[in-house]
Amino acid sequence: LPGAALLARWLLREPLPRAFWPSLALITAGLLVPQIVMATTGGAMDDLQGLAWGLVGVVAFSGAAVAGRSIAGRGWPAALSIGLGSTVTALVFAVIALALFGPQHFLLLRLWRVVGVLLIYALSLPLGSELALRLAYRRCSVATVSLWGSLTIAVAIASAALLLGEPIHAGTAGGIVLLLAGVWL
Repeated sequence: LPGAALLARWLLREPLPRAFWPSLALITAGLLVPQIVMATTGGAMDDLQGLAWGLVGVVAFSGAAVAGRSIAGRGWPAALSIGLGSTVTALVFAVIALALFGPQHFLLLRLWRVVGVLLIYALSLPLGSELALRLAYRRCSVATVSLWGSLTIAVAIASAALLLGEPIHAGTAGGIVLLLAGVWL
């Protein structure tokens, strides 16, 4: 997520917070510790395809953060900026799905269902989080929002443990502590 701050620094000329580099180091360490522990204890690390999709997610989030900050500076209504961004995102993933699965996958579906799902996704599912992000971009730099956004990783891990019964191993717990320390700075 701090990748968004670096992209905003480059494209929007936003200054980085004073503690950005130590925060970035702690957050990165927090992400790497569980992987290193898993690799050294004989566990399987994530496969390359999963890591590639993770990188796509980082790039997508970073681009959305910079676009969100840019849109917030223009004073556009939140509903327009959220709907536009979500629609573009849905269309990009439709193109990715076409490339991965081919048009025959979509030919099995009815056009109205595909369009309906895209519209529902674009207009309803992300509204709460996107509205909160847009309001944050109006008041804070991309770096600040992105560093605090790193907390979603800890929330996702805690949710997986509580709701899905996934275990939190020592390496993961250590990674969460480092991540929280990076955000706290």
